[in-house]
Amino acid sequence: MALREHDSDREAILVVDDEEAIRQTLASFLRQSGFDDIVEAPNGEEALKALDERTFALVITDISMPVMGGLELLARVRRTHPETDVAVITGHLELEFAIQAIKNGAFDYFKKPFRFEEVLSTIHRVFEKQHLQRRSLELELLKERRKSEEAHLKEFMLALAHIIDLKSPYTREHSDRTAKIARMLGESLELSADEVERIALGARLHDIGKLGVPDCILDKPGPLTPDEYAIMKEHPARGAELCRPISCLQPVVSMIRWHHENLDGTGYPDGLRGDQIPLDARIVRISDYWDAITSHRSYRSPMSTDEAIRVIEQECEAGRLDGDVARHLFDCVRSGMMKKVQAPATIGLI
Repeated sequence: MALREHDSDREAILVVDDEEAIRQTLASFLRQSGFDDIVEAPNGEEALKALDERTFALVITDISMPVMGGLELLARVRRTHPETDVAVITGHLELEFAIQAIKNGAFDYFKKPFRFEEVLSTIHRVFEKQHLQRRSLELELLKERRKSEEAHLKEFMLALAHIIDLKSPYTREHSDRTAKIARMLGESLELSADEVERIALGARLHDIGKLGVPDCILDKPGPLTPDEYAIMKEHPARGAELCRPISCLQPVVSMIRWHHENLDGTGYPDGLRGDQIPLDARIVRISDYWDAITSHRSYRSPMSTDEAIRVIEQECEAGRLDGDVARHLFDCVRSGMMKKVQAPATIGLI
């Protein structure tokens, strides 16, 4: 049984690899990078012994090892030490095992020969996620005693949304723009001020679940493989579950979970159809879509305003997007209101 977590354990890292040279090189690099609490283990069994003696924030493990391999170690850690995240190291011929590890709860994976900056990026994301989870729990407990903490919870979650955008140079300010577009649409649809504020908040938080998506998938310059796409498609449900325990965010959970649902049932994660998708989720869906296709992405250049309008019109004609919401979007574009919101690369193209 692991001992109770101390503050010093919050940045403790366990490096597991049967190849001593790789293990020691990685551990030495991490120590030189400012991570002082590094423990090494040559296989899964020794790693479990270390985990039973104390708490670790992160386990970095090779997949192919004698005695106990990385996938079995991952399963044991998820079952007995759920507070610990796991990243796996895989060779070029073992990529399917890395994808399986992600599906089984690994936080990230690295392909040999891995780049040290990738390892550092994952470690920082793990620490950010765990800090935010601890902070979320702390603030929830405070909320039970003081209703004024609602404002702090909202600020905390908005900071988390900002972290999501900063994960990739291609998504910088995406959530903020999506929220501004959603607010504009809510006002155009003549919704109440409270409803507009709620929708704008949901739009700001819609991609929170991407915190758990590996950078190599988020920033991939080409099409995703079916397995990679399956991992990407998990982010709406993950985001909803992250926000669900926070009472002041209950009104926006549905928008976070359903912002990739389509009216014809082809969306995800629940395949909702028609009126099963509430108006707020439809507004966030089309706001997110507009900003995505008019902004730079790792796999393509932004569309012009006219091209984006044609694409949205085609999606409406195919029965995937809400035509009434789209008409209000086009009104905002043609009136010039969108220039205040749209990514700089597309301004003035209409």
